[in-house]
Amino acid sequence: MAIEQNKKMARLLGRLKQMNDQEPELGPQVLHPATPLLEAQILTLDEKSSISLSPMLRARFEFAGRWENANLCQTWLSLENIAEWFADTNLVEAMRLRRENWDHVPPANVASDKCAIYGFDMEEVEETYLVWRDTRQEPEVWRFVGADYKCFRDLERFLEYLVGDRDADDADQMGART
Repeated sequence: MAIEQNKKMARLLGRLKQMNDQEPELGPQVLHPATPLLEAQILTLDEKSSISLSPMLRARFEFAGRWENANLCQTWLSLENIAEWFADTNLVEAMRLRRENWDHVPPANVASDKCAIYGFDMEEVEETYLVWRDTRQEPEVWRFVGADYKCFRDLERFLEYLVGDRDADDADQMGART
C-alpha cells in the first residue's frame, strides 16, 4: 500500500511540475535536489518541536527539496528552509499578520507544536501550512491566497486539487468555513 501511495504522490508531483512548465508566465520553477531523509523530521512553529515525516510528506521531500514557483508563485520550502523559518524576517512578519488578522484558522487557532510552514510567496505574503490534528498521521494542508484560503485533509488531496483532479477543497467536510 505504501509503495502505491508513493507512486501516486510522485505522479501527482510530476504532473504539477509538467503543468507549471507549460505556463512560463508564472515565472520559472526551480526544483532544488532533495536531501537524504533517513530519520527526517519537520520543525513546527514552536521552534522546539518536530514531527516525523508522514508517508505523503516523505514522498514530497524525496521528489524535491525547495521548489520555487511550485504553485501560484509560491515557493514550497525544503526541510532545511522549514527548520530555519524563524530567521526569515519576511516570513515571521507574514505569520504575525496571519495570526493577528485570521484568528479563526491556522496558524492562529492551533498549537504551535502542531503546525509547520510549508510554502511562502514573498511578494504576495501568502503562505501554506501543515496542521496535525488528533491521531491522523497525515497533516492537513492550509493554503492562503489573497483574502481566501483552501484547506485539504492531506497533501494528496491538495495535489489532486492543484492538477485538476478535484474540484473543491475539504473546508466544508472539515468544518473550516464559518
